[in-house]
Amino acid sequence: MPLLVLLWLASAFASEPAQPVEPVPAAPSATSQPSTETPPEPEAVSFTSQLNEAKRAYFEGRVTDALRLFQDLEARLKVRGEQPSWEEAAEAMTYLGEIHLAQNHPDFAEEAFRWVLERDPDTPMRSPYRHPMEVVTLFEDVRAKVERERREDVPPPPPTLVERDFPEVALLPLGIPQFSQRRPFVGVLAAGTQLGLGIASYVTWRDTRAFNRAGAPNESAAAVAEFQNQVQAKRAVQLSLGAATYVSWGLWSLEAGVAAGKARRRAMLSLGASPEGAPVLALHGRL
Repeated sequence: MPLLVLLWLASAFASEPAQPVEPVPAAPSATSQPSTETPPEPEAVSFTSQLNEAKRAYFEGRVTDALRLFQDLEARLKVRGEQPSWEEAAEAMTYLGEIHLAQNHPDFAEEAFRWVLERDPDTPMRSPYRHPMEVVTLFEDVRAKVERERREDVPPPPPTLVERDFPEVALLPLGIPQFSQRRPFVGVLAAGTQLGLGIASYVTWRDTRAFNRAGAPNESAAAVAEFQNQVQAKRAVQLSLGAATYVSWGLWSLEAGVAAGKARRRAMLSLGASPEGAPVLALHGRL
């Protein structure tokens, strides 16, 4: 009997289900901190991909979506300063201008075209057969305006002063070139030389003419021969003095030209300023 009781107790304990043991949660560590890592940003869409998406939306008739995408491309160019290929940038702004023109905003369209043409007036409209005629016409009108404004903004070149080693003033007589070069002493010397020779030549000419009119004292052959010799001698002196007058003129003109060339070649130092505003010494003239 006791054996049966023991067997019954053993079978009762074996039939009871075992209670699961729950793990004890670990205490939070004093050094643990919340994670500060930011989730990775989505990969940026390239300019080319967004341009193709904008054109696809425009060709499919989703003008609102296309306008939003093209305006975002405009912001990427103007605000964010992205630098895609020039062909893609020009094409994006061209389609943006076309949408503005189709929505009856010609000022916005001209602004978009101007952004392209002010940077390169020779930029052609890519695929012009895809754009309406009024878009092509406005694009070319803006091009003409930009080119005209560029011509008007460029000031005419200043008159070029040609420096000559032999100025024309040196050809003037009576020391005028020397006086113009602020060399009065040399000018007086040149004027005195030329005036002296010229006056002497004139006086000799008058004397020769008066002597020739008086004629020979008698009609003898010896007197006539002597008279003719004297006339020839006076004429030779007069011609020599006249030639000396012109030679003196030429020599003094040559002297003035040489002096002018030396003055232009003479190096001169002057105080100037650099582009940063610092004082510098500037060298002028030709060595």
